[in-house]
Amino acid sequence: MIRLLINVISTKLDEIDKSLIRNIIQWVSTLGATLGIDETTGMPKIEISAKNNISEKTLEETFRLTELVPKKIFVVAIDEFQQIINYPETNTEAIFRSITQQYPSIRFIFSGSSRHLMDQIFTSTTAPFYQSTENVSLDYINEKVYENFAKKFLPKCDSELIGGLIKWCRSHTYYVQFALNVLYEHETSGSDYTLPTIKSQVLKAHEFYYYSVRKLVSHDQWKILKAIAQHAPVGKPTSIGFSSILGIAQSTLKYNLDQLVEKDLILREKDGYKIYNVFLGHLLSITKT
Repeated sequence: MIRLLINVISTKLDEIDKSLIRNIIQWVSTLGATLGIDETTGMPKIEISAKNNISEKTLEETFRLTELVPKKIFVVAIDEFQQIINYPETNTEAIFRSITQQYPSIRFIFSGSSRHLMDQIFTSTTAPFYQSTENVSLDYINEKVYENFAKKFLPKCDSELIGGLIKWCRSHTYYVQFALNVLYEHETSGSDYTLPTIKSQVLKAHEFYYYSVRKLVSHDQWKILKAIAQHAPVGKPTSIGFSSILGIAQSTLKYNLDQLVEKDLILREKDGYKIYNVFLGHLLSITKT
């Protein structure tokens, strides 16, 4: 992660006042690195030898560059930030929390796609980041806005068909763009298509994921996934009624439900539990086995 941060920062060095180059070279030397020029892009490039010892201090020194550029506000955006939980070091969250306090000229944006892990980092009372950030949830893009966007690339395509695909994909960006790309291929090639044929082609392309998940989960977890897919959104999946439909004890159901959330197979939203992967949810709802 430190290597990535340093490389990203180095690409911005050409935007900094040349009078600061001496200070920048000194900063680079404190990292145990060298400053050179990328032969391909002609941009400044910082290189850290594999032999160099990268430590907590290196991360702190990485952000010290901001002190060399007075009266500037820096924005550091790190995507999929929840990955730090998987690092072998046990204090990464605490180190980052400390850095956010030390460098007031840096605005940090931490984003991630795994909601329950991001909650674990930022809303858990025992976590270093607890109550230290402003939490923002990015909602789904409005269906009409998405439809207007798609029409720019598919001007001859029926609006009802485009809208139907967007709704079928729950306005989730990845799935919408995948499905619209399939539609675009049909539209530009002049082949015949309908909404059902587009859906069928999309799901066919994702059958491999269906079968891989089937091998990764237990029998009870598979039953829970299928039931949630067929009844989504499920407001109270641990209720007696839902438990009796599945034929699984409530205690066992809750344990397996937590496991599925942990594996990012199930998503808990305001209106209830859903299958995280939209296409997997559709496959689960129509496949008997």
